[in-house]
Amino acid sequence: MINKSRLEALSDAIIAILMTIMALQIEVPTGIKLSSLKNPIIYFIAYIVSFTIAMAFWYNYHCLFAKVTNISKRVFWLM
Repeated sequence: MINKSRLEALSDAIIAILMTIMALQIEVPTGIKLSSLKNPIIYFIAYIVSFTIAMAFWYNYHCLFAKVTNISKRVFWLM
């Protein structure tokens, strides 16, 4: 049997690393013109959508683990 808490910690760490890498990819615009924000706003919206999707995966994974009691090797490899 595989320890449930260790698998939960692994999935939490993977999501945390994913979100950190996503946040590091955001470029801060230089300049104070409103037109300079036009192009980065598209990337910011894409980041928000990606962050929301990653958060939804993490939440669903968390709900799944709340119902699981034992994790076999077969279930581990399916996850």
